Amino acid sequence: MAAWADEGREGDADAAVERRRCEAIDLLFVVDGSRSMFDHQRTLARDHEVLVAGLPDSIQQLRSLHVGVIASGPYSWNNAYCREAGGLVVETGGARSSRRACGPWPHHGALDNFVHGSDPEALGCAMRIGTEGPGADAAATAAVAAITAPLTSVGQCNEGFARAEALQVLVFVTDGDIATDPLSAYIALAEAKHDDDRNLVVVTLSAARTGECEHARAAVRLRELTDVFGYAVGGSVCAPSYDATFERALEAIALACGVP
Repeated sequence: MAAWADEGREGDADAAVERRRCEAIDLLFVVDGSRSMFDHQRTLARDHEVLVAGLPDSIQQLRSLHVGVIASGPYSWNNAYCREAGGLVVETGGARSSRRACGPWPHHGALDNFVHGSDPEALGCAMRIGTEGPGADAAATAAVAAITAPLTSVGQCNEGFARAEALQVLVFVTDGDIATDPLSAYIALAEAKHDDDRNLVVVTLSAARTGECEHARAAVRLRELTDVFGYAVGGSVCAPSYDATFERALEAIALACGVP
């Protein structure tokens, strides 16, 4: 198993400011929908609760958690107005998917295309996007689109998901690699969070080398992108369980939030 982690970096921000920022966390899973991803999607659907349910215990000041899932590019099986790259998954289809209308989900009298807090069944449904979706090439671009306008504008698919004051946590799950230049992707993601990469935590489940598991390709660019961030954790998408990576992700998020 190939894995790496960055313990975070010291910044000038006061710890109290860091803690206040983490009263809200937006957690986004970016899932590869290529033909070889069935087993990995199933593992993610089974193990994601280690991260999602673990956040309230790890971050005592957390008051609001938004959790969403996107495909790694345009996803034609999604709800009609969420099919472009970055659109939150509320419906799945195609080979080896959950083939369900997973959402939207009711919250305070409204319907949102993301989950508030923990809902293993709903999120597990959305994570199983199947094997007739997009590959990893545009995963970083899709992540940027998911947390910025126009998708986050009023009346659009991702309305209400990404909040200016929230810590953004991104989880990439792929057995391929991005085509985007890592530095360009880093700049775009940082710009989406007030030009400050301390407002992001990046978690990557990918392959360290081609052939690490069947059909896996070395995620050279994606891992380079991950390593640029001060708060970052990586693990192997080929692992039989993602629990250890998600436990380490909780530690990285706690560091980002200034938790002693």
